[in-house]
Amino acid sequence: MLTYQLRRKLNNPRGYDSLSLLEFCVNRLIHIMNNHGENFIEGNDAIKNHSQWANTIFGKGDLENQGYLSQVKDDFRLYFFDFQPAYSWNFERIIREHPNFIINNANAINIASLEGMMQALDDEINASKEDTRRNSYRISEIRWYSEKSNIFVATLDIEDDEEPKLLEDLPITIRIGGLTFNTKVLDFDKVGLILYFQLDYNILNYYGDKFVSSDTSWILGKIKNILCEDEQIVDLENKLISKFIENDVIPVKVENKIEGVHNYYKLDKSQQTAFKHSINHDVSLIWGPPGTGKSYTLRAIIDTLFKQNEKTLVVCIANVAVDSLLLKLVNLIEEQNINLKGGQILRAGYTRNKELLEREYLFPDNEETQKIRERILEITKILQNSQPGKYIELRQEKQILDEKLKDEVNGLIKKAKVIFATASKYFVDSILNTQDYDNLIIDEASMVSIPHFISLALNVNKRIIIAGDFRQLGPVVLSRSAYSFEWLIKDIFEFSGINPGNNKIEHPALCQLLIQRRFHRYICDIINTPFYQNLLETETIINEDEIDQILPYPGRIISYRNLPVGQNKAELTNAGSRKNEYSANEVLKILDQAVNPNYTIGIITPYRAQVRYLYEKIANRDYSKDIRKNIKVGTIHSFQGSEFDIVIIDTVDSYDQRIGKLYLFESGKRLINVAISRAKYKLIICGDLTVFTNGKGHNNIAPPVAYIFQRLIRSQIED
Repeated sequence: MLTYQLRRKLNNPRGYDSLSLLEFCVNRLIHIMNNHGENFIEGNDAIKNHSQWANTIFGKGDLENQGYLSQVKDDFRLYFFDFQPAYSWNFERIIREHPNFIINNANAINIASLEGMMQALDDEINASKEDTRRNSYRISEIRWYSEKSNIFVATLDIEDDEEPKLLEDLPITIRIGGLTFNTKVLDFDKVGLILYFQLDYNILNYYGDKFVSSDTSWILGKIKNILCEDEQIVDLENKLISKFIENDVIPVKVENKIEGVHNYYKLDKSQQTAFKHSINHDVSLIWGPPGTGKSYTLRAIIDTLFKQNEKTLVVCIANVAVDSLLLKLVNLIEEQNINLKGGQILRAGYTRNKELLEREYLFPDNEETQKIRERILEITKILQNSQPGKYIELRQEKQILDEKLKDEVNGLIKKAKVIFATASKYFVDSILNTQDYDNLIIDEASMVSIPHFISLALNVNKRIIIAGDFRQLGPVVLSRSAYSFEWLIKDIFEFSGINPGNNKIEHPALCQLLIQRRFHRYICDIINTPFYQNLLETETIINEDEIDQILPYPGRIISYRNLPVGQNKAELTNAGSRKNEYSANEVLKILDQAVNPNYTIGIITPYRAQVRYLYEKIANRDYSKDIRKNIKVGTIHSFQGSEFDIVIIDTVDSYDQRIGKLYLFESGKRLINVAISRAKYKLIICGDLTVFTNGKGHNNIAPPVAYIFQRLIRSQIED
């Protein structure tokens, strides 16, 4: 007789997320094997084509059930052995990484334990190493960025839909023909797929196919080193981070020398609430929906902590986010006519921001470091014009000077009161991750996984301030083990005790910013109810008459360009992405009407192949330089944190294909929210939204996304 738990695991899969579907399939197969003696582990029966597996698991292999199975295979590709066109299941690995699937499994351990967290890191390291194809990218062009500093720019040619994890300081290998050059990432621009790196000699003299490869597990290894001592997890007892580990994230008041909020911060009521809570408590969660002034609130908090002479670490995932927040703080301090001394506030790591580079006091520098840098530059100029292997003495001198420079810089960083850095820079730089801090501030925190967060907070004693939007993009994770779902795919808001699935969000440490000033109130209305508890208020200073005249579709803020079923057809690429030439051409027609040197335009689509196709088409358009600089094309992932006057969303999907996994479940909610909330004045959707309300797989569209698409359909324009 089947237990209730087993019946639940074997019931109809409709509406399941990918992990639950995998559990359903595994338990169905094990149940069949146990009851009918069929061998699904070894022999010919273990290898079937897709339709045969669907018949075995679901009893009939109709297209809907084959679609469920396709979803499992797409999301958990490392759990299958491919023998094209057939495949088999890697049951040993599935049961090892998902011991909770099997009821009363004696080998199951507590996935939620700290040991489970370390296993999650190991699973991600292994997935990264196994999936080498996704860690190697073709380079279409290499050019100088700064010949003086030996910095190069490489434009990557990526067609699949995985996001490259090219983080600051990550070791990379540049391959040109048969030659290899080892260096590290300085910065990576996700929108333009542009990689910045530094080498001692001129690689533009070499010819052949160009690639960059990386081992993303390297930074994960650094995180493990921070969290472990002698192969044991570090003692977290009596540390501030222990509140999160023990599920006791209740804010406690801390000592604070400054009362109230100064009027030069110009904060609205909800921002003042977040400011006061953050200054006066040990733990704060600032929920900052798009356009609500999260960065302006954080700059006021950082400025106040700086004036209290406390040591604060400020961390973001990307360099561009670090620079944006730092620049806001610097402008605020300069507005107050405060004369910053060199070394008080430091930018650790690499920046391309010209406004920051002009402020020399933000970088660890003194007379000694300047002398060392000048000599390193002299040596570098000689080496870059020589063949590898020559001038061995100079290379040795440069290595010694590099170490001496590092020691000098480390000394300066130790004295700083506020340090801005990317998370990856913190993990790989021992001078950063071994210091004690009074305060930690994490911006764009929804993209930070739990082990990353614990590593950042390990040496923080007074305040942890987490800022971001858990309704937008989360951590990017390769592995799909039970440990990964528990420790990596969850963001730190959920780790803090927030249930993102609830319609009403409450938490004693949570402060929600409520007044948005980015986009038109009609655009705000689209996302307000499904994502922000209908609490957002709009206070934009907008000339309505001017906006009404913006092309295309004057007089409309939101427009839906519906594409006919017979002509609108998406195709799958070899890399697993999607392209739709018909919808791309319709987007270009809209763009031709919209181009204006006075307005920025963002063209957003979920699929990398569509981005590439649109780029190629736009390159052939007869647009002026002023117009071209205002047009950006990218995936939704690459546009988080950006805003545009006009946003055109190309949905790509069509009725002849099952809905792409990027639109499904929780990831679909986050992606659609990001895409819509990039628009300031005008939002245009181009595609067939009925695909997502009635097409193959529409049952796996999250209710908030279905609600939004139903609303957008009402904005359909007539041809």
